[in-house]
Amino acid sequence: MTTIATNTTLHEQWSKKMLPWHHKGDPKAEAVITLLLQQGLSLQQPTASHRLFACSGNSDCIEFLREVETVHSWVDFDLMRFGGQMNQRYLFIRRSSSFAGGKSA
Repeated sequence: MTTIATNTTLHEQWSKKMLPWHHKGDPKAEAVITLLLQQGLSLQQPTASHRLFACSGNSDCIEFLREVETVHSWVDFDLMRFGGQMNQRYLFIRRSSSFAGGKSA
């Protein structure tokens, strides 16, 4: 059985590992955002501008698209589909519970 202390330790280990990403983010994404801001473009819907820069040969935009559009071998679509079905199945129960004064998940 896993104890709370073990979970806290695992969480602390994960937090320390991920802390740089929480403050900086993905260097490729940061480069794309910087480019869009330098060009005076909105970050509300950056995809069209980003793709335009990639098509014109901007290496930061090309590399970022390559990274985010790659579906990795570890992605389990069946498990995601199952999770989505579970969410839909219990969505009504969670909402009904909150209307009735209960705690929602």
